[in-house]
Amino acid sequence: IASIPVKDEASAARVERIKQSMRADQVAQLAIALCADGAKDTTGQIFAVRGNEVFLFNQPRPTRALGRLDGWTPQTLIDQALPALRASYTDVGASASVFPYDPV
Repeated sequence: IASIPVKDEASAARVERIKQSMRADQVAQLAIALCADGAKDTTGQIFAVRGNEVFLFNQPRPTRALGRLDGWTPQTLIDQALPALRASYTDVGASASVFPYDPV
């Protein structure tokens, strides 16, 4: 929440509403539930908590691959891999494009 840019009074008010409605104790409820015996058949899933909402995300799958017979170094990753992959990056956009409403 601290990284959300505040540009004007309206965005400041929205950030304040988000701070009040998205708390660590809400995330803790899911974490505790997932540790319980009743969730023993839940594994390998990706969840998110946003206020009083729980989301299940689909599994990420590879979209592009690169390989080097001699392996990668940080520099070859910077020089070769990242530029080659850049066209396939997913635009992260603003959270409002994914969640067009305030948290429940």
